[in-house]
Amino acid sequence: MRVFISAAETSSDHHAAKLLKALRKVLPAQEPLEAWGMGGPQLKQAGLRLIVNSQGLFPMGFLEVLGKLPGILKALFLLKKAAQQADIAIFLDYPDFHFLLAYFLRKSQVPLVYYIPPKVWIWRKKRLFFLKKYFKKILCIFPFEKDFYAKHGVAATYVGNPLIDELPWTMSRFEARRKLGLSDEKVLVLMVGSRLSEVKRHLSLSLEAAWQFISRHPSWVVLVPFTQNFPINLIKKEWEAFFLSHPQARTKIHLSRGDAAYCMLAADIGLIKSGTSTLEAALLGCPHVLFYRPSSSTYWIFKHLIRYRGPVGLVNWVLGEVLVEEQTGSALRASDLAEALERLILNPENQAAAFLRLKKEWSCIQSPSVCAAQALMAVVQGDL
Repeated sequence: MRVFISAAETSSDHHAAKLLKALRKVLPAQEPLEAWGMGGPQLKQAGLRLIVNSQGLFPMGFLEVLGKLPGILKALFLLKKAAQQADIAIFLDYPDFHFLLAYFLRKSQVPLVYYIPPKVWIWRKKRLFFLKKYFKKILCIFPFEKDFYAKHGVAATYVGNPLIDELPWTMSRFEARRKLGLSDEKVLVLMVGSRLSEVKRHLSLSLEAAWQFISRHPSWVVLVPFTQNFPINLIKKEWEAFFLSHPQARTKIHLSRGDAAYCMLAADIGLIKSGTSTLEAALLGCPHVLFYRPSSSTYWIFKHLIRYRGPVGLVNWVLGEVLVEEQTGSALRASDLAEALERLILNPENQAAAFLRLKKEWSCIQSPSVCAAQALMAVVQGDL
């Protein structure tokens, strides 16, 4: 079986690597699997032959993409050529890029599948036409998405959320705290993003907010976890600049890599950047405030041209109510976030109870990676 995979982000690189491993499990033992395309270190380690390395290629924001445009166009050319040799092509995340690639492949005979599709149920519903026209199957990761796509005539299969494969479901909060060397102190966890561009935008802001908060609550400590492969050395300047201004914070704020799930499980509350981490925090039982500070140009476009007014947090969409406070905007200040954390500690139980119900519901679902792999096999075999 010849598989083309295109994963454009850090999180999708991880999910695609899991999918590739699951494909090897569901394939007949005698059938070889050849995989190539675009991804990062985890896909490469899982056996993907990299045609394009996605690391650092796709920044957040509308205008920020312009500086990367030559590299993005080159990647499109290389991937268009490479995908036409496959039995199936699988795209993950970054719809603006992948829709263009799908358009370039419109005359090929390769069936296209979108795994972790764009959130058209939030905004830009015109993308539904594109999904319906160019993709054989959508593999969606939220239960309500299947009905939404069916309503609009788009072929979709719900395979479960990839987080189900990732989270330490059986670990207790006590065990997580012991693993991290914590005792009785209260813990605030900061999740500032996985991309370098968004981390640089959020790190100083969230550190200042955390310091304002724990200055009023001296018994608290702050954990700042990053992914295992995040280039910590590239944020050293921002990190050290904060501690030059707040030297007393060095004993209270701790950076780490590769233990984000344990940190969220161990934490009393969190300050979480909008994205998958908010849903992860919910499933791990961590009450939190959601935040996101885009560039001023990106925020203006989103507010005045796109005009979206609903909730941005995945967890609020999944719960069906705005239970997690959302702090967003290009003018977002550290004091805004610190005050939101103050409001949260007055009554974290509402979030905690809803998160527990969500965990019980999701922890019983079969491995999404295996379900997605089985759905891909059905597409290749023509059993849609």
